[in-house]
Amino acid sequence: TSFRGDEFARIQVTVSQALNDFEQRRAWFEDEAASHAAYARLLSRVGRNSEAVLALRRAVQLEPEDTGALNLLGSILRTDGDAVGARAAYEQSLRANPDQPPVRESLRSLN
Repeated sequence: TSFRGDEFARIQVTVSQALNDFEQRRAWFEDEAASHAAYARLLSRVGRNSEAVLALRRAVQLEPEDTGALNLLGSILRTDGDAVGARAAYEQSLRANPDQPPVRESLRSLN
């Protein structure tokens, strides 16, 4: 699917608004894995990867078998050049759910 410039701009505004809403409520959002993972997804969308990693680490601390959070963590760490951290996240994800061919491929690509 191809986005026109105005569609892309609308999406960016929506992501920015959602991130702003999260940050306004951050002081009181629930300390739950899902909240931290959702916040991390928004942060990663706007390129704030180091903050996204912190949020994802908290999500995984709260829910160690959250494969979505682990896979996003692995992806961000890989993009940022932390192959060791990415490998650890992908391996933990595969221990939680071995049936993830794309994650296996991402892990193989780190070798």
